[in-house]
Formats: sequence, structure tokens, C-alpha cells
Amino acid sequence: MTARTPWQVWHEPYADEASPLSRRLRLVQQHIAAWLDQRSAERLTVVSACAGQGHDLIGVLASRSDVQRVRGTPLEYDPGNVAAARTAADQAGSQPSTAS
Repeated sequence: MTARTPWQVWHEPYADEASPLSRRLRLVQQHIAAWLDQRSAERLTVVSACAGQGHDLIGVLASRSDVQRVRGTPLEYDPGNVAAARTAADQAGSQPSTAS
């Protein structure tokens, strides 16, 4: 079994939809979605520093039909979080160039 880093453990409350972290995530996702909607005719590049597991950006892009017009580059130091973000992007059908 691979040891989990504190940064990976920090993301665990996302699994609880009632947690403060999940509530904050939903608010951030609403802002990202609104920002994308306001620029619906543009091709966009988004860089997310300290991206963690990409819940905010990947979570929004996964539900959009216009995902191909957005190039996302999440930046993350923790290798476990990078792997989780890559998995989420693969499952969402997007392919951000996750930098570690």
C-alpha cells in the first residue's frame, strides 16, 4: 500500500457533499462555469496554480459540450494529486497537460 501524502488526505472531504470544502468547490465551479459562459465564442487557455486534484476546473469541463475550446493546464507539486488529476481528466474526456 502506498502512503498518502497530507495533500492527498486534504482532498478527502470532497467525498462528503455536505462538507465545507465541497460547498466551497461548488461555488468555485459556478464562477468558473459563468466565466466560460461569458466567453462562449473564444478559445481559452486556463492555468490553475496549486491545482490539487483538479476538482474545480476538470469538474466543470467534464460537464460541458464545448470542452474542446478550453485548454487547461493544472500545476501541482504532489505526485499523488497529479495522478488523481490525470485520472479525472481521462474520465472526463478532457486531456489537460497536467504539469508537476
